[in-house]
Amino acid sequence: MFGAGTTGGVIQMVTKRPDGEVGGNIKVDLADYNSSRISGAINLPLSDTMRTRFAFASLKRDGFVTNSYNDQKLDDRNTTVRKNVF
Repeated sequence: MFGAGTTGGVIQMVTKRPDGEVGGNIKVDLADYNSSRISGAINLPLSDTMRTRFAFASLKRDGFVTNSYNDQKLDDRNTTVRKNVF
């Protein structure tokens, strides 16, 4: 975190740059409460001078806190993030 005078500071995120090799990765985590976390990336060189990388992440989980008033499950997650870098 950095940045004088900023409320709460600033977080800088730098993504991995695409390289000249075709490839990718995927990671899957499974846990309690129907939890699944999936992330991965695909690296594609389009030409000698143009490259691209697609990255994604997904988190899904059932709630594990029960509202005693109506028996509804709370604190579930359902997020998906996609990023494309040229």
